[in-house]
Amino acid sequence: SPERFERDISAARTFGFLREVHALWDAGFARGGSLDNTVVLDDEKVVNPEGLRWPDEFVRHKVLDLCGDLALLGLPVCGRVRVERGGHEMHQRLVSAILTNPDAWTIGGASAARALEATLWSGDAVRT
Repeated sequence: SPERFERDISAARTFGFLREVHALWDAGFARGGSLDNTVVLDDEKVVNPEGLRWPDEFVRHKVLDLCGDLALLGLPVCGRVRVERGGHEMHQRLVSAILTNPDAWTIGGASAARALEATLWSGDAVRT
């Protein structure tokens, strides 16, 4: 439910390693990163003074990543998705496979069909 997503998933922070911060910055990445929106780890522990928001915050962030990547479909997914050791690359391959295999899924309702058709023909669909 939207309430459960807001309560249990949406505040999960991305995470990264302290030893990689300068390389990311030098490459132009993570410019908006801070201890408020990122869990930073050194070689032994979480660096953030307040620690984790939940004991499984890393897993919750992976769920958040999956939700964001599936949102690229342009329509809600009514089904079950199981991911092990997922990441953006894997999720984007899934989105691409869904979009390129229209016989493998159905859309409920005419407005949803028009929305997907617009996404497919706009050139914005993810291709890998």
